[in-house]
Amino acid sequence: VNFTRRHLENLQEFGRLNPLKKLAITVIAQRLPDKELKSLRAMFDACDVNADGRVSTKELKTALGLEEEQKSRQKDPESFRAKKANAVDVKDLMNSIDTNGTGEL
Repeated sequence: VNFTRRHLENLQEFGRLNPLKKLAITVIAQRLPDKELKSLRAMFDACDVNADGRVSTKELKTALGLEEEQKSRQKDPESFRAKKANAVDVKDLMNSIDTNGTGEL
């Protein structure tokens, strides 16, 4: 499963919702038939590298392709400074989408 910029934007949009809306969406998602959850499950499974049923910050970063971006920034600090404003802070993203406070999805 390839994650696109749109997937990242959807996660960020969910993260900006108020807690009640997040809860409502979570409840709705839990009640969807398996057929409708198939593609979401495939994406989750692709993120869950160690297959423990949870997605860590590191796994999310890798799935979004941000691990390579960070490595290239370490090699070229000038480039890092130029791109800093566009960087995605995965910890902040994870905190904003983690609905149960475990630090994982």
